[in-house]
Amino acid sequence: MSNFPSARELTGTAGNPGNGSYFTFTATLSEGLLATVKFTSVGCPWSALVGISASSMIEGRPLTACSELTVQAITKLCGQIPRSKEELPRLACEAIKALAVSGTVHGGP
Repeated sequence: MSNFPSARELTGTAGNPGNGSYFTFTATLSEGLLATVKFTSVGCPWSALVGISASSMIEGRPLTACSELTVQAITKLCGQIPRSKEELPRLACEAIKALAVSGTVHGGP
């Protein structure tokens, strides 16, 4: 018998979907690990880069990895981000931390 409940989906959003920059991350938590991580955001290449980078930093790791993620770590992985897009790593980090909260509120990692 497993110590973990069956796989469940977690979601976290930061920003204002439909009105400016935003990220929504969705992850499947299975056997204590973030088995798959997907995101939606505004349709610019910088959002895609930040979303892919942030997803890669937590996918396959325990839920606690979300709370350890920093804006600086995302920015470093992405390289130099234009000044007009500097809010994207912050929004991605906030959305992933919201995802972690949704996981702990509904039964823990």
